[in-house]
Amino acid sequence: MSKNQKYDALLEKILEKKLNSNSNCVDVGSHKGEILDLFIKYAPNGKHIGFEPIPHLVNSLREKYSPEIVIKECGLSNESGQKEFTHVKNAEAFSGFKERDYQNRQVDLETITVNISTLDKTLEEENIQSIDLIKIDVEGAEMEVLQGSEKTIKESNPLVIFEHGKGAAEFYSTSPEEVFNFFSERCNMAISTLDGYLIDSAPLSKEQFKNCFTDGTEYYFIGH
Repeated sequence: MSKNQKYDALLEKILEKKLNSNSNCVDVGSHKGEILDLFIKYAPNGKHIGFEPIPHLVNSLREKYSPEIVIKECGLSNESGQKEFTHVKNAEAFSGFKERDYQNRQVDLETITVNISTLDKTLEEENIQSIDLIKIDVEGAEMEVLQGSEKTIKESNPLVIFEHGKGAAEFYSTSPEEVFNFFSERCNMAISTLDGYLIDSAPLSKEQFKNCFTDGTEYYFIGH
């Protein structure tokens, strides 16, 4: 089992354990909808929103999920407007606001302009009062997404499942200390690994979280 497959399995276990039929969920970086499928499976009566900036993926997602799930054609950030976006045409899961480490892949890049917004603003527009879970996979831009979601996180206290790994985050000048402090100091939340959370292990200290990033031992985490 690859690490990505392991994380997928752990994420589904968390959703199965923590969501109820009416939970409201957000998927930031919906790609082909794998996580949206799980939202429908474990929270069939909830209000769900998926965010995806790549136009042809948006069209596919809307064809598959609308009107059951709201699909927003935009990237989430800490501001609203428009922004340049690097579309990796032959490896779309690596697409993001900035070029990143593509792990020795021969990549076909194009720069497109996409709409951006904040989660706080979007939920207000959609009249969604509370969120139970947020999943963030944005190839290094997670700190920008978190900053634009601060009001929602403080008021709703959702689980936040997020990717934060070497090869992506440093291209945004984001450090693990900055991410840790956002959760601990600004939102009064802890951070755990996915498997640690499932077995109720003690949350990570700042040094442990930093070491996970530096050593590359873990790159998917949960704020809770």
